[in-house]
Amino acid sequence: MREMQVPMTKDICTNLYAAILTDTGGFRYSSTRQETLRAAGDLVEGGAEPQWISENIYESDPPAKLQLLSRVLETLILDMENRTASLVVTWKHLQDTGATMEQTDGFIDIPRTVKGIDIAMLYTQMGEKQFKLSLRSKGKVNVEKIARKFGGGGHINAAACRIDGDIEAIQARVLEAVKEL
Repeated sequence: MREMQVPMTKDICTNLYAAILTDTGGFRYSSTRQETLRAAGDLVEGGAEPQWISENIYESDPPAKLQLLSRVLETLILDMENRTASLVVTWKHLQDTGATMEQTDGFIDIPRTVKGIDIAMLYTQMGEKQFKLSLRSKGKVNVEKIARKFGGGGHINAAACRIDGDIEAIQARVLEAVKEL
């Protein structure tokens, strides 16, 4: 921005700080480097308010999202000696709670908080017998290879694909693909 001689207003600093905050997972991901923290510091100096930004991003969910999360956590499956964790979001979950598909944002990150989990998986119902599979890793496993087996893509730490079938059959196929790595 400085090279383009754009004035760094409070609004610009706020939006850039929010982008950095979310891209780095709240400064927790490997994308957080010394330069990242310096840039965030410069944005705070320019008027970005970290607490206000964080509250508006991470602490402003409607009650329906919490109700949805409660239902989704009931689907938790740990496999491979607790190295993989999966969650399922169905249309029924959304209908029963009044939540929207957008309110599943961040659900994929919940299993990653468990020590020892190498792969987090979120199956989201997209059609009568179609699910989107979102995959996340902490860097030990290349989840893009799993997604590619099902026609999807991504990168080492984040990937996705769509798979047709019953959820139980899909989960079994994906687990076999994970075991083949």
